[in-house]
Amino acid sequence: MSLQGITPGRISFAPDPPEAEFRILRWLRRRAWMARQWWDAPKLRELRLCETLALGEHRFLALVVCGRQRFLIGGAGNSVALLAELPPMVPPGSGNDGSEKAW
Repeated sequence: MSLQGITPGRISFAPDPPEAEFRILRWLRRRAWMARQWWDAPKLRELRLCETLALGEHRFLALVVCGRQRFLIGGAGNSVALLAELPPMVPPGSGNDGSEKAW
């Protein structure tokens, strides 16, 4: 590499083209590996439909759990509505004092 025609304070070294291409390919391979790891990882499902109750004429009630939160959902015809957010669930044996319902 020649330093002719370079003024002080303006020196910058650009990587050689093969080295830059190698870095880009290495970065792309790393991103592809990360994407495969993400897609192949088991998906944790937190949303569950615990119970449904048909009320006739296209109406229903549903108990939906997301994590520890519980929701009472109502539906009729073409509409769905959140009726209530219920108290959180407490795992059995976690010091449940009876104020909240256990699983």
